[in-house]
Amino acid sequence: MINKLLSLSILLLWFFPTRSQAQISLQTGYGIYKFKSSGFEKFFDSYNSMNASNASELFKEDFSNATGFGWRIGYVYAKEEFGLYMNAATGSSTYRTSNTFTFINNSKRELALKVNDWSTDLSIGIGNTYFHIAPVVGFYLRSNTAYMGYIYTDGTKSYGLEKLMNGIFTATRFSGAYGAEVGAGMKYVNIIFRAVRSYKPFGYDGSPERQDYYKDLTDYKNYNPNGAGSPSSYIPENIPFFLTDQLASESANNFVHLNDHGWHYSIGLQFNLLFNND
Repeated sequence: MINKLLSLSILLLWFFPTRSQAQISLQTGYGIYKFKSSGFEKFFDSYNSMNASNASELFKEDFSNATGFGWRIGYVYAKEEFGLYMNAATGSSTYRTSNTFTFINNSKRELALKVNDWSTDLSIGIGNTYFHIAPVVGFYLRSNTAYMGYIYTDGTKSYGLEKLMNGIFTATRFSGAYGAEVGAGMKYVNIIFRAVRSYKPFGYDGSPERQDYYKDLTDYKNYNPNGAGSPSSYIPENIPFFLTDQLASESANNFVHLNDHGWHYSIGLQFNLLFNND
């Protein structure tokens, strides 16, 4: 018991030293997410194959880079002399991207994606209040929304029941993250460069029941469950299979799951609010 208490005391002193320059940090900035998703790649490929003869522009192989803004708040330990630097932070960011298929008659099938991340991470490295470099580890609570719409030739966009693939689909999951950050600037304001990679979701083992797939917010199946022309409550990976038999497609777990990953690059400002001096 004494050894455990001693270890805990050392840990607390490491993270919350009594003689330090401790700060609350506020950070905001612009980010790019190098989006990768095997499920959406299969969806776009199957849609292109099925409609190639009626297309003037096919879907791209996957979504292009998603871009957006975010904010974070954290606790910083740094001193004016060079030494230990620590930042434990949490915050939210939103990225957007889209992919469009254009038919010969200039109508379009659009799939737009909004990636919402609530991230909590820990940076421990070396530096001071003017410069630091630190590895980053953490996790994401990721909540994505996919907007599957049909754009008519007059420009009207619809997510309604008249088109089988229409809908607004959501999926939520935890995933891990690792990377690094570099900061430089003045005592109270730093420019922060971050490169953080999100990787496979926690608990993911390749089994469909261990993954979260994109589900329709409106649960269209309640209107006409799997009947003729019934809109889907999920995004299928293999569209020809889905169109042949929705029930068989669903029982075979023919879903696009939330398994996206990739590097997040961001640049922003970190404001250090001093509240304790040596």
